[in-house]
Amino acid sequence: MNFDKFYAEKIALILYWCSIIFVILLGCMQLYNPFGRTSFYSIVMGTTIIFGGVLSVRLSFEAIIVLFRINSNLTSIKEQNKEKIQLLKEQNKEK
Repeated sequence: MNFDKFYAEKIALILYWCSIIFVILLGCMQLYNPFGRTSFYSIVMGTTIIFGGVLSVRLSFEAIIVLFRINSNLTSIKEQNKEKIQLLKEQNKEK
């Protein structure tokens, strides 16, 4: 078993969609309050929860994905540098 392939991005995508669904449900519950009257306050809060929640979930998961992409890019740079170093070592041995 090697760790060349990471599943964290796929798991983050699943968690992203679950979080979006949760935020929308939470906002809808606030919009259509079954335990009391629907008032102007509940409409404003429900709309704010939906839009603000979706935006904050999106931004936080984008930050997480950026970290994974940075790691991926650094790994590829490391592999490229290994090849260059190997070529330089071989050239120095020939001299």
